[in-house]
Amino acid sequence: MSSVTSTVRRPARAEAKKTPSNAVADRLKATEEALKAAQATIARQEKREQELRRLVVSQGIAQDATEANPAVEAKVGALKAAQEQKVRALMRSINQLQEQLQALKAQGKEHRRSALIQELRTQQREQELLIDVLKQTLQEKVPEFQDSRALVNDFVLKKAVGAPLRFRPKTREELENELQALGQNFQRTVEKLKLDNQRNAAAAKEEKPNESEEEEEDEAKEEKEATTSPNNHDTAADDALYEEIEQLRAEVASKSVTIHAQADEMAELYADLDKLKVCEDQIVRKKHKIALLREQLQRQQADNVELVQEKENLAEKHLQLQEEAQFLRDINIEDAGAKDEERLQQLELIQNLRSRELELQDELESQQKKCASDRDTMHQRLRLLEKEKLLAEEEGARTGTELAKLQKKQDTLLQEARDLKIAVQEEQDQKLLLVSTIEELEAKLVQLEALSQEERESNARATAEKLEALAGLVEEKTLSVKKADRQLNAAKLLARQARKEKESLLLRVAKLEADLAGRTGTPST
Repeated sequence: MSSVTSTVRRPARAEAKKTPSNAVADRLKATEEALKAAQATIARQEKREQELRRLVVSQGIAQDATEANPAVEAKVGALKAAQEQKVRALMRSINQLQEQLQALKAQGKEHRRSALIQELRTQQREQELLIDVLKQTLQEKVPEFQDSRALVNDFVLKKAVGAPLRFRPKTREELENELQALGQNFQRTVEKLKLDNQRNAAAAKEEKPNESEEEEEDEAKEEKEATTSPNNHDTAADDALYEEIEQLRAEVASKSVTIHAQADEMAELYADLDKLKVCEDQIVRKKHKIALLREQLQRQQADNVELVQEKENLAEKHLQLQEEAQFLRDINIEDAGAKDEERLQQLELIQNLRSRELELQDELESQQKKCASDRDTMHQRLRLLEKEKLLAEEEGARTGTELAKLQKKQDTLLQEARDLKIAVQEEQDQKLLLVSTIEELEAKLVQLEALSQEERESNARATAEKLEALAGLVEEKTLSVKKADRQLNAAKLLARQARKEKESLLLRVAKLEADLAGRTGTPST
């Protein structure tokens, strides 16, 4: 009975799982049929009107007679009015149905377009995953490409890309190479800034705070003579620093965009992981079903063996009963003068035995048919379950590969968070160095207050300009530090979310394993 109910339920499920495109097609067919029916009714009405006119002409009712007879005129007018109302109603319904048909056609086009777009997106994701896997295998297996990923990208570009850059957009490999180059430039600029700060600190320490008045006068004269050249040099250095800072900002923005894109990819991969875990649960359930079905098949085989033995026993009993009946017949023939009661009892026994024999034969035939049908259904179900098992094993292998990819992406994100922490620490160190330089300049201002007014004014202007430049640098550094802190906090949040999702997935897996253990325990009991 279970096999029959499952075969009955399958077409119902197939009918329930109709796509929206099929529903739109059904509605289109219904509207077209309604249009055809309306047009047919209009044609019938026109034919009927023509037949009425012919009848009027054939019966000899002329226009003069109709004008003379008001009753006939009223009937004809009523018929015409009713006919016109029907035609108007049918035309309205035709217009409405045509509008509905156009709307349904547009909906069908939109559904097809959206389905096509979704298919293209899935194909693009699959191709990107395949490309990443192939690149990883090339980098791991081929000794020429084990040095860096850029060699693999260059190899792919040489083999795959043929058109010049102005006629095509940049490929993924070119963008990866550019991103790697930007990261290297960023590290170089950071190292340069570190070296400059160290040199400035060393130069500040080497200067002696207490110098003689003659040396101060010589330095003042030299500063007056060379006010133009150092200022130009400082402005050029400031411009270079501003350009480097802007480049660093652009690189940080691009890295933040890549981090967000990687977060979206991680979310998609976690969703795929949930689907694959659901598939794993289905695989486990189907394995359990296969085991149960095998046990049922073994039981049915044992029942078949018992039924064959019973059949043999019944055949032996049937032979014995036939011999007994023949013996009784011989006795009845020999003892013709025996009592009627004994004969009647023997006849009843024979009839009962024959009826019992017929019943046993019917039961044997029904049991054989039932066993054959059960055997066929069990074989079919086992084949289906074996196919589902193969598909489930393939999906499990895919889940393993995707889990490994997720782990690698998580490691890369953690490494980027560490790099951002180091950059923030370096920016804070630079800020402290700038504060120390400002304090030193203030000390110099205090020393220069003892000089003459002209020297004070010149020194004050120079120091004021330097202070303004340093203040601008400090503000920019503080802004960059704040941005780096925000990015670091965002990376931390992403890492926490990834950990929470991983923990929730592990909890779900544990719950599902417990449910499966409970389910496997219940049927066994």
